[in-house]
Amino acid sequence: MPNWTINYIRLYHDDADLIDRVVAAYVCDELFREFRPLPVYLELARSEAILRWKVENWGTKWDVGKTTYLGANSIQRRSDHEVLLVLFTAWDAPTPIFDLWVELGFEVSASSDDQERNGQSVVYINGASAEVFPRIEYEGNIFAQIVGEGQEMILQ
Repeated sequence: MPNWTINYIRLYHDDADLIDRVVAAYVCDELFREFRPLPVYLELARSEAILRWKVENWGTKWDVGKTTYLGANSIQRRSDHEVLLVLFTAWDAPTPIFDLWVELGFEVSASSDDQERNGQSVVYINGASAEVFPRIEYEGNIFAQIVGEGQEMILQ
């Protein structure tokens, strides 16, 4: 299991209010909790139960936002309907959150890298099963190009 996973994410939604919600939750360091809150019954639970719930429902053990241990998370609002995110998550990509966003009508494109994939990236496009591609070359918070099933995503 990797320690950190870097996720490059593009979210698009026809409803600008949902993009506003993403940005506000990111700023408050509660991006995952905003869309899939911790159930009330877990508030008094033991930490192992909370951790298990987060991993099952978020794909990672901690929420994310502008504050991160590595200091490298970022957000860029490209329009009223589109936002780009770079997020470091513990252990794995937040695939359950990606799936939830797709259910809510977002277009979700993401590339996730960790030190255990030996030079490969996992790519997620609108609920499609993650496939492994050659590692994407990074230049700061920009990643070059993802191609999958005739779709192309360029984040700049």
